[in-house]
Amino acid sequence: MLLAQIAPAAPKFKASFILTYWRNHSRDDGDVCVMERVLTVIKSVARYLPDEDRGQLIDDLKSRLMKFDSPPELIAVTVATLSKVI
Repeated sequence: MLLAQIAPAAPKFKASFILTYWRNHSRDDGDVCVMERVLTVIKSVARYLPDEDRGQLIDDLKSRLMKFDSPPELIAVTVATLSKVI
């Protein structure tokens, strides 16, 4: 939760751990609030992501949106994150 609050102000931190978390947990139907925070952090560091991670993330986010099974608040942050990553 703290990282989601800090990330917009300090986006140049190394994002490998948040991407690792995303890869390991994005398929889970876990806590919506946690996924919102993770996507908020990813959105904040999007322009600093390596191209290979960016491509995989774009595919993951599009896939998540195309399932049409996410709550509205998660859809909103997913679209916002996707717009920053692209």
